[in-house]
Amino acid sequence: MIQKKYLKSYASSKNFIFLRNIGRDLFAFIFFVGVINTDWFIEKKYEKGDNYLYEDPFQNFLEAQNKPGANFYEAFENLEVTRSFIPSKLANNFYEDSDFNNDCEIEQISFKPAHTENTSKELVYFYGGITCLQHQMRLLSNITKETGFNVHSFNYPGIAASTGKTREFNDLVNSGISVVKNLLETGKHESDIILQGHCLGGNVALAVKNFFLNEYCLDLKLVLFDTPKSLANVFADSLSYILSFLPQVVFDVFTVIFDFFLNISGWNVSYDDSINKFEFNKQQMHFYQGGNNLSLYPENTLHNSKLDGSSDLLTELYDKRALILNKDRAYENKKQADNSHVFTSTSLKTSDGVSAIECLKQFALAP
Repeated sequence: MIQKKYLKSYASSKNFIFLRNIGRDLFAFIFFVGVINTDWFIEKKYEKGDNYLYEDPFQNFLEAQNKPGANFYEAFENLEVTRSFIPSKLANNFYEDSDFNNDCEIEQISFKPAHTENTSKELVYFYGGITCLQHQMRLLSNITKETGFNVHSFNYPGIAASTGKTREFNDLVNSGISVVKNLLETGKHESDIILQGHCLGGNVALAVKNFFLNEYCLDLKLVLFDTPKSLANVFADSLSYILSFLPQVVFDVFTVIFDFFLNISGWNVSYDDSINKFEFNKQQMHFYQGGNNLSLYPENTLHNSKLDGSSDLLTELYDKRALILNKDRAYENKKQADNSHVFTSTSLKTSDGVSAIECLKQFALAP
């Protein structure tokens, strides 16, 4: 089953079929430009040959990393790292191709602590745009070691070894649904599954959470990190970096234009409509990064931390327990450092000195 409620009613209208198909490929290209679309481990020359014995290039990769001095030797030490492929479905045949096959396989890599008792907690990590799972392996191994959880992440359709092709937001959502369903079908309990999403991955994780809540009454724990209110705002905000000399009204117009094209192409990712329906309770924790500090939402989830020197606007929205820091902006401060958007686990701390990873662990273990 696909998650359709993130598409406005006219997203599938025949009246917009030409613009829809152009927009779909355009935005898919923007979000994943330059991302590898073949098996990463083959691309990195881990195929069977003079240096490697296994048919599976992933196994050759693991064998190579098991040697002291290898790139991932320390990261993978005392971890069990496995790769699997999970059946999934693409959302729609938007090109009305009679040969269209919506079946696909999702590449998943799992990290589990070795030589320790399993905590039974399963964390599913949703990365954002313009990257792939393999670029998150050091982070994922770090999360596994510091929390003791089993950590799983996956590539969206058409990324690395995942088959199919991402054409709209629901393709990302479907792959996440398939990964979580696989955990449930192997006997994992809903209370032991935590969804963590970064940037665009947070929007995907939120949609996956809502799917299981609406369809199966399963309330999975959710952690969002720097997740934007909408992609239209992200595009307008990016333009404001380049054209900062223009008045705000120009970017407001751009936001409306972007929102229209995102809607008709199936990429309008927003939780504005659900923000008022959402109860920010013990099942959800939101991080927002500003400068070198983090803010946690809601305030009754673990630590009561605000950004130092927060503005009245931030304080007001903090009291409302919303991740969004401005009605018309994707982020609070467009002068953030380029690397301030990256989830780096231990180096990021709340204003009261607690690391992001420790907050995540406490949140996941809380009843």
